[in-house]
Amino acid sequence: MQAITIGTGKWAKLAQYSAARMAEMTGLDVMVLGDKEVGPLNLSHPSWAKCWLEQFNPTDKDLFIVDADIWCMKEWNPVTALADYPLVVVKDESSDQVRAECRLYGLDPEKYFNTGLMLVHAFSALYGAQRYHPRFGRWAEQTAINKAVQDWKIEPTYLPHAYNRLLWPGKDDYGTDALKALGAVNLHFASMHDPDLILSYMKKL
Repeated sequence: MQAITIGTGKWAKLAQYSAARMAEMTGLDVMVLGDKEVGPLNLSHPSWAKCWLEQFNPTDKDLFIVDADIWCMKEWNPVTALADYPLVVVKDESSDQVRAECRLYGLDPEKYFNTGLMLVHAFSALYGAQRYHPRFGRWAEQTAINKAVQDWKIEPTYLPHAYNRLLWPGKDDYGTDALKALGAVNLHFASMHDPDLILSYMKKL
């Protein structure tokens, strides 16, 4: 299995830091794709590189794709979690925004997942989303990948939310003790657009 995270520009330092932690906690080598790798793809957002990983995975290894703003809290085994499933993900939190997105693009909201953490054997789930670039929905590549998965009738297997515990400013307590008390396997600092601030929280954990 090849683990990959993406960190360009001001996100590069955060990506290296969180990738080192994920490698420590999973035993996998985590490849960080930076400006040198992602820049030539000419994408509307670096996260779209998740749909263009063929050149970085020439031997078609299973993929573990994880966002740079995810911090691993507990040891776990992505290889065992993927097993023989085509795609293993965590459902996105049900919200008015997610339901509206699904209505707009004809998706089943009960199957809609967050693309911040994915274990992938069925590469068509990613590469089939290339057709929707440069823009498809409000969250970069996320809705495009969900659309490709549902169009290709790939049935994801869902991990508990603890494996991709989304954190929201104004909703969650970002105190160190409070974050540890969540019992999450991975914390996802979603909707926080300052990598230096995210890094400061990670370093306290």
